[in-house]
Amino acid sequence: MLRSISIAIRPRKLFDALPCRNVPHGVFTSPSFRPASIQTTPMIPTTSNSSFLYVDKRDHLEEMVDGFQGADLIGMDTEFSSFPAYSYNLQLIQLASDKFSACIDCQAISSSEIAPALRKILDPAVVIAHSCTIDLMLLRTIFADEKWLPYSMVDTQLASNLLRVGNNIGLAPMLQHILGIKLDKSQSLSDWRLRPLRPRQLQYAMNDVHHLIPAWHFLSEQLEELDRMSWLQEDMLRITTHPPEIPRENLWLSLRRLQQFRDSPCARSVLREVVAWREEDAIRRGLHPQAVMGDDAVISIAKGESDALSDLKSLQGMKWNVLQYSIESLQAAIRRGLECSNPPDLPPQYLLSIQEEDKIAQQMALATAYLHEIARLHRVSFGALLPWEERDIIGPWLIGVEIPDGAISLTKGWRLQLCGMELMKVRQGEKTLSVSIF
Repeated sequence: MLRSISIAIRPRKLFDALPCRNVPHGVFTSPSFRPASIQTTPMIPTTSNSSFLYVDKRDHLEEMVDGFQGADLIGMDTEFSSFPAYSYNLQLIQLASDKFSACIDCQAISSSEIAPALRKILDPAVVIAHSCTIDLMLLRTIFADEKWLPYSMVDTQLASNLLRVGNNIGLAPMLQHILGIKLDKSQSLSDWRLRPLRPRQLQYAMNDVHHLIPAWHFLSEQLEELDRMSWLQEDMLRITTHPPEIPRENLWLSLRRLQQFRDSPCARSVLREVVAWREEDAIRRGLHPQAVMGDDAVISIAKGESDALSDLKSLQGMKWNVLQYSIESLQAAIRRGLECSNPPDLPPQYLLSIQEEDKIAQQMALATAYLHEIARLHRVSFGALLPWEERDIIGPWLIGVEIPDGAISLTKGWRLQLCGMELMKVRQGEKTLSVSIF
C-alpha cells in the first residue's frame, strides 16, 4: 500500500528569516577549515573614507603581502568584464582583512606576477567571498598552470541559503538584513575595462569586500548554533570542484527546447555541427558565442536543413556583420551535418510522451511545493535544497528517467537526510505526493 507525503500549504510571512543583529561576532571552528582567531568587533572602517592600497605596480605586490601578514580571515571580491567577449576578463581583485585592504589592478600587472603574491596571502587564511562561482573561475585563469584555489574558502551566499536569509540573496540585501548596512550600488554597471578608474569606482569596489568579514562573523555563529557548518563544507566542495569540460561535440545539448528535434535526426546532426562551429568561431574572434550567433538562429538553421546562402539570409537573428567573413565555414558545418550518417541521440528526458510530460509537470509542481514546505520547516532557502541548474531535470528524475550520477543534489549529503530519501521513495513508487490546502 502506497504511503502519501502530504504537503500542508498555509498562509505565512513572505520573509521568515533570521533577525537582524547590530553586533556580529562568532568563532569559526569547523574542523574541515583552518581554525581562525576572530575579533569580536570588526576593525574594518565601513565608511566611504576607508583607505586601501591600490596595487598597479609590481613594487606594490611586496607591500601588499606584508600588509596581509598574519591575517586569518580575508574577504575577497573581483570586478570583471564579459559580454561580448568570449570569456570573463578579470579587471580587479579586492582583498580586505580586519587591518589591511588592497585592490589589485589586473590590467597593470601580469597574472604570472600576481599569482605568487596571492598564494602567499590567501594560503594561510580563510577566504570569504559572496556568490563566488565567477570569482573561482577567474582565479583559475590566474593559476592556469597550477590549478590552485584557496585552501579554505567560504561563500556567504551559500551560508545565507542555509539560514534562510533570502534565496540566493545578493550581497547588498544580505548586508542590509543581517548588519543594517546599506551599500552604494551606483557603480554596479561600470565598465571596468576603462583606465584610469575613478575614485568612486574604486571605493565602490572596496566597499563590497570590506563588509565580508563582519558578515561571516554573524553567519558562522548561526551555522554553529544550528550545527550546519558541515552543510556549508559540503556545498563549498561542490562549487570549488572544477567542473569537467564539455566536449565540443556535446555543446548542443545545453540548448533549450531540444524536444522539437525528437523526430528530426538530420536536424540534430546539423544542430550539433553548427553549435560546435559557433564555439570555434567565438574562440577565434574572442567573442561570446551568443555574439556570433544567437540560439534562435542556430535552431532555425538546424530546422531549415539547408546550407544555401539565400536560405540563410532569410533567417531571423543572423548577425551578418559578424558572419560575413565566416559564411563559408558555417556552410561547411551545415553540410557536415546534412551528410552525417550517424545522427546524435537526444537525452531520455527529451523522448517522453505527452502523457509522461504531463506527469512530469504534475510531479514537479508537487515536489516544488514539498521542498518549499521543507525549506520553511527547517529554515533553509528553497534554492539551497534545489539548485537552479537542477530544476529542469528533477521532474524527469521523479518519474524514473535515468539521469547521470551526481546530477541530483537531493540524492547526496545533508539534502538526502533532510528530504531526498522521501523523494527517492516517490521515484521508486513507494510513496506518492499529495497536497492538503487549508
